[in-house]
Amino acid sequence: MKPKIAVNWEPIDIYFIKQHFPVMTWSELLDAVNAIRPASGQVEISALRHQVKRMGLTKGIQIRWSEQDIRFLQKNYTKIGNVEMAEILTKKRRTFRMINGKKVCRTFTKKHIEKKMVLLGLHRTPEQILAIKRRNLTTTNSRVLTSEDNLWTRGILKASEEETVKIWKGKRYIKINGSFTPYARWFYHNFIERIPKGWMVYHLDCDILNDEPDNLACSPRVGWHSSERYRNALPLLAAREEKILQQLPTMNYDKQRAEIKQMHTDLNRVRKLQQNIKIKLDKRDNK
Repeated sequence: MKPKIAVNWEPIDIYFIKQHFPVMTWSELLDAVNAIRPASGQVEISALRHQVKRMGLTKGIQIRWSEQDIRFLQKNYTKIGNVEMAEILTKKRRTFRMINGKKVCRTFTKKHIEKKMVLLGLHRTPEQILAIKRRNLTTTNSRVLTSEDNLWTRGILKASEEETVKIWKGKRYIKINGSFTPYARWFYHNFIERIPKGWMVYHLDCDILNDEPDNLACSPRVGWHSSERYRNALPLLAAREEKILQQLPTMNYDKQRAEIKQMHTDLNRVRKLQQNIKIKLDKRDNK
């Protein structure tokens, strides 16, 4: 255990902390204090927190809503959602407080809007909520898109064409007959061999983005995450890593920048897969 070393706080340090504590984060304040102290007198965050506590300083400073922002909320809460309302009020910078001669503006969040509406007794009707949800579809504030009312059926975005390939949640899909299906299963079924009922397509090296024909295989669902398949995947991943490392020095960065960037991405994914597989195998072996 390291012995505690007393920190010698100069009057200029005390004054600086008192002036800037209300408007700086702990990390910013620590960097600023160490910038004005000599190299031999650098302090850690624990010493700074202790000194702030001894000075009786606190960040519990309330910035009350301005009358303009309250009126804006009362006028527009039936038309604007809480997330968008918080963004608008934060940008207007009309709710603030002068702290040590500096203007500190309040940052609004969704929770702040919800709490203020409760305190003011403001409630939305189901019709108003539905109108806000429909409005959010055009302002990109909606995370949920229904099949009946979304950006595509409203004509705002163009639907993907047939045989469009996309990567979603780390897996490749292709659009066939109006819907997206896993690319690996579609490719294996149409270009390698027919998939028996109840069987599944898997990747030999456990990389679900490596849809090369020689990396695809088909088997029953039983034993999908078996240790044997993990062990067989390790040498395949090692071979891919070695191949990428051999190709990188031979490429021209000025002419093949996009290809080099993609190869680095693949290299990082291969190395991460190797690490994850080794961890899983170690856990199974230790059971």
